[in-house]
Amino acid sequence: MVNNIKKLLLIEDDDDYALLIKVMLKKAEKKGLFKLYRSTSLQEGLRTLMQSDFSVVLLDLGLPDSEGINTFDQIQQVKPDLAVVVLTGQDDENLGIIAVKKGAQDYLVKKSIDKRFLKRSIQYAYERKQMQLEKQKLQEQLYQSQKMDALGRLAGGVAHDFNNLLMTINGYCELIGYSLDEQHPVQSDLNEIRKAGDRATALTLQLRALSRKHVIRSIMVNLPQMMRDMEKMLRRTIGENIELQVQCDEKIESFKFGLGQMEQMIMNLAINARDAMPEGGQLLIKSEQVKFNQLSAFKKLKQPSLTPEDQDEKQDKVDEYVHLTVKDTGEGMDKDTRERIFEPFFTTKEIGKGTGLGMSIIYSIISQHKGLIHVESTLGEGTCFDLFLPIESELPTVLDDVDDSELMKNLIGNGEKILLVEDDNRVRKFIFRVLTENGYQVFEADNADSAIKMFNQKEGDFDLVFSDVVLPDKNGVEVIEYILEKNALMPVILTSGYSDERAMISVIEQKNIPFLHKPFSPTVLLQTIKNVITFG
Repeated sequence: MVNNIKKLLLIEDDDDYALLIKVMLKKAEKKGLFKLYRSTSLQEGLRTLMQSDFSVVLLDLGLPDSEGINTFDQIQQVKPDLAVVVLTGQDDENLGIIAVKKGAQDYLVKKSIDKRFLKRSIQYAYERKQMQLEKQKLQEQLYQSQKMDALGRLAGGVAHDFNNLLMTINGYCELIGYSLDEQHPVQSDLNEIRKAGDRATALTLQLRALSRKHVIRSIMVNLPQMMRDMEKMLRRTIGENIELQVQCDEKIESFKFGLGQMEQMIMNLAINARDAMPEGGQLLIKSEQVKFNQLSAFKKLKQPSLTPEDQDEKQDKVDEYVHLTVKDTGEGMDKDTRERIFEPFFTTKEIGKGTGLGMSIIYSIISQHKGLIHVESTLGEGTCFDLFLPIESELPTVLDDVDDSELMKNLIGNGEKILLVEDDNRVRKFIFRVLTENGYQVFEADNADSAIKMFNQKEGDFDLVFSDVVLPDKNGVEVIEYILEKNALMPVILTSGYSDERAMISVIEQKNIPFLHKPFSPTVLLQTIKNVITFG
């Protein structure tokens, strides 16, 4: 039986032989298993292949406008994903063997074909080609996965180095600001440095998103203000030939969302829209606050799945949502593309111009926030993404940033002894200064062994141990575990600029160790230390 083959093309100039093939396949065609088409020359066959999708081609290597293996080469060049069975004369069987070596799925000697053998060869060719395509697809996905894994490791390391630099840039900027009067003319310059530091921090968040695992930090998002701040950058990104409209309801409540993730989603969607409008067009980004029942919406829209517990919770509950719309007048998508758009590594862009991760990252972010996403698109009529983000969103977080406006004087220590373990000299110097200038005694160590040695020499006479996770000899978790074995009540804090497995986030969460992600401000550092020493 010839299964799953919708269209079969016979390229054969000999009318008698073409009739013989048709007779052999008549019963299968009559059953509706496929439809047989015929072309009498190579050029006619190529035109037919370009106009429609075929599953298998029966190809005579001796045609009026092409002879020999060149005939197969041209078919392979135009339709490399097509299963091909070549037909040869008895004295040209060697050509069939060459064609198979070059990628054909099978060859048949014309005078030796019978009905059963022909059907079996067609089915074999189709199945073999499908397996080859699937293998090729898996190999490409493996290569892409390995490439992204390596890129993720690199990005994590770069983000770590950036975070250490931002610790000193942002930190000393804040210290200078505290030392000057609020009306000092330098304050405006410092404010610009702070803004640049915040933008650099957001960039490191995007780098960290490439890592396999990263810590989610949440902040309160003022969406109207954020969209106003992004508008200028969006206009530069999408280009002058695209008309951008940004509409945001000023009454939208502030809501909790992953730091940098809202900007990342909007930017990814805007870039996709730009790429879908190479000749220009219109892009609308609109937001409003809405109410609806989440459970019924999940059933209607294509969404991250709800757990049974979520379904029970959402059964009759009407929630407040931010509804974000990103709509373009671009090329649009067909049904198959629309259904696969959130798959990791799926992309319609040319090789080297897209990773296929942008939409899957957006889907992941919305899933983490228990939100909803829906896409409508038609070829030639543009695309519209609707994102629904709950106002009351709970995220897995580490120690969140506190309000930097809190007065430093309320965070001053009382001579408590802190063992500081940090291998980066600049970061260690900055933390040392912040702590010593605010009432703490600080003992420094630049690696794990030095820290353990100092802890033992002082007989554990410390009020807190503050350690980086990634150290040159051991990791900070090992240092903390050793210290807690000596004194289970010792207050401890771990910190890191990494966000992948090197930061050991899952281990830290399991052990319930307070964690502070770099970069952090002096206020956040002092508030965290005060809280841990006071409340454990």
